[in-house]
Parts: sequence; structure tokens; C-alpha cells
Amino acid sequence: MFNFELSNYPMYFKIIVVSLFSLLAATLVGCKNEQRPSDVLSKQDLATLMVEVYLSEARLNTLPLVRDSSLKLFLPRESAILAKRNISDSVLQKTYSYYLAHPDDFNEVYDIVIDSLTVIEKRKTDETLIKK
Repeated sequence: MFNFELSNYPMYFKIIVVSLFSLLAATLVGCKNEQRPSDVLSKQDLATLMVEVYLSEARLNTLPLVRDSSLKLFLPRESAILAKRNISDSVLQKTYSYYLAHPDDFNEVYDIVIDSLTVIEKRKTDETLIKK
């Protein structure tokens, strides 16, 4: 039997899966005007988490490693990121489920992520120019 548990995959894979299904959810579920449950991360908290995960993954991608090796290095880093923010697996799964059912909210999260990464990139570029 097919058993697909999102918790068995690394964070970046989970984010990709949620992103792909958000379009499907928009078509099937539509928008709901319900309040976000208290055990679901806010848009800002989820965006901050996603930025940290993306940056961690980007650092690993600069290393000359094969996929299996980088995955072995990333999984403990993902766990450390979640532990640092006191985010349990259940909260993360509920958050993914919530934003999967609320694609407009999830798009807002991605807007925050993109804006944050753009600011970080600009800051790094400016720092590099100042050092020269």
C-alpha cells in the first residue's frame, strides 16, 4: 500500500510539495474565511522559518557534495532550526495542512519570503561593495 508521510522527508521537499498542491487546493477547496488555529504558525513565523531553511539549504548547495551527503547534513540542520524555534512536528504538519487549504494565505507567506530573501541578498551585496 502507498504510504506517504510528509514527516519522513526533508523540509525543502515538504515546502515544494505544499507549493505544488496549493494550486490544486485553490481549485478544489477554494478560499475559506476561517480564523487560523492557535497551533498553526502565523504567516510571518512560517515565512521566517522558510527563509532560514532556504538559507541553510543554499549554504549546503555551495559544498561539493552528492545529494545523499548533503541530505545527511541537512536533516540534522532542519531539526536544529525547528528546535531553536520550538516548533514540533505536529505544529509543522498542522501548519502545512492549514496553508494547503488556504492558498491565498500561503501566497502571502511566499511574498514575505521573497521580500526577505531579496533584502538579505541586497544587504550582502552592499557589504561586499563596502569591503572593496
